[in-house]
Amino acid sequence: MLTSVRSLMAATILGSALLAAPAFAQEEESDITVSGSVALVSEYRFRGVDLSDSDPAIQGSIGVSHSSGVYVGTWASSLDEGLGYGHTEIDFYAGWKGEVAPGVTLDAGATYYFYPNAGAGDFDVIEFYTKAGFGIGPASLTLGAAYSPKQDSLDFGGPRDNI
Repeated sequence: MLTSVRSLMAATILGSALLAAPAFAQEEESDITVSGSVALVSEYRFRGVDLSDSDPAIQGSIGVSHSSGVYVGTWASSLDEGLGYGHTEIDFYAGWKGEVAPGVTLDAGATYYFYPNAGAGDFDVIEFYTKAGFGIGPASLTLGAAYSPKQDSLDFGGPRDNI
């Protein structure tokens, strides 16, 4: 696992440096923003599920957004290979976020969860999401929902197949 973590870390750092460097060279304002991050976390949990077997994980991201609200990006993390997903998760996302009324923002898009070195079976998943944010004075409230259509990776059998 250490080799895969080092490989993911090197690829993330190199990719972030190569994609972010042109933004530093520009002197005038641009409608495009490039952002990225690299993190070493003590454990990777997603929706309460431990995906790193209580071990540290290396994670990185790179995103591009436009002043119109359109954005695209990718995020990656090392995983525990014993779960069957392989040692890497790569998420690709795209969407739109903007103010639709004074104090009200909307964020709608999709995320594709990709496991390039997973074991046998279908593990990749696409998920659509929407979030609405409301600002009321110094307070804010965000409501959101996510939906995954029927896919092989979500076919657990049983009564849920009829939903």
